[in-house]
Amino acid sequence: MVRLMQHQFGLEALPPQFAFDELLQEFARLRGSFLHINAGSPPLIRAGDKLLALTEESLTPADCRYLVGACLSHEQMRHVYTGQELDLNLIDGDNGFRIHAYLERGCPALSIRRIRTDIPKLVELGLSGSSVESFLGSKEGGLMLLTGRPRSGKFNTYASLIQYINHQQVSRIVSVEPIVQFWHNSERSVVVQREVGSDTRSFARAVRIAVQQDPDILCVGGIPDPETAEVLLQAAAGGHLVVAMLDGSSAVRAVDNFLSAFDPGNNRLRMLVARVLRLVVCQNLVDRADGRGQVPAHEILECNRDVREAIQRADLSEIHRLMTHFGMQTLGRHLSRMIEVGLVNYDDALKLVEAEQLEVSRPSQLELAPPTSESDMDDETPLMGWL
Repeated sequence: MVRLMQHQFGLEALPPQFAFDELLQEFARLRGSFLHINAGSPPLIRAGDKLLALTEESLTPADCRYLVGACLSHEQMRHVYTGQELDLNLIDGDNGFRIHAYLERGCPALSIRRIRTDIPKLVELGLSGSSVESFLGSKEGGLMLLTGRPRSGKFNTYASLIQYINHQQVSRIVSVEPIVQFWHNSERSVVVQREVGSDTRSFARAVRIAVQQDPDILCVGGIPDPETAEVLLQAAAGGHLVVAMLDGSSAVRAVDNFLSAFDPGNNRLRMLVARVLRLVVCQNLVDRADGRGQVPAHEILECNRDVREAIQRADLSEIHRLMTHFGMQTLGRHLSRMIEVGLVNYDDALKLVEAEQLEVSRPSQLELAPPTSESDMDDETPLMGWL
């Protein structure tokens, strides 16, 4: 079939050094994030911040045409050769790949992203036994915001939340994502993943339609516009469990960012936010004390009556004091715990919080010790060096 397609396009060539399926196998083995196939360079795999060449010789245009023809149908090849980019998913055994095909100086090229299945567990992220598990297991509706700065590992935690529900309960999970980065196999739950741009036209449309698709849990990997924010609010108010991700440097900032999607004078929507918002989790990454990558540190805001009243009054400056007063997990408190067990250095914690926010003092040189194995966090926390 490949040879026939190549002949019809005038692309007859000898196979390159690597067959297409062999490239995918090597890509998966090296746990790369992207595989690039371009004429004039060898096949390149991005692993972390490095680009690794799989061959010494560069690919010729004929090599690229052969490799692209090995993964696209005749009609898809025609699509690419008319100057239109093409995105499609490919399942190869236990591995999933997102293929982006395009033309470069008239020659077909590929950028392939690995859809990961190595989803971290909540215990590996330090969230086991927390209010997060209580929320995910709740039969009541409500909204949870997952926030953090860009490249803070939010997508990994987002996938972990879905997988926890998938393992623990029989439910229907509908997830709307800007890009599918993790592949979920339905286990106890049925997981429906929809990618914006390929499976649906927009976040707002996908979220609005998802409510009609009988979800028990609605997960959204972004809140790009006020329409999406309002649909999420209505879904949570209607009894759905909603998990939504957005950027924010703290839990309080996340609430402020969410409220800013609406007209400041719209008291009805602010009251609705106060009523349905139940949990805000803000994630940061901090270097491990042993130098083996990074570990997540979380701030968790639980929306009790006092927090709801502060949101209703639009007095967000009061929320951090309430977190401290009611013993919620502030970022300083979580970092202090990690310093105590030797997982994080004091000076690295100071990159995220002020010294007065920590509940431990700077240790002397005699007190410094390598991490013990007494804590689940020490043994289970992922290195997260691939972020």
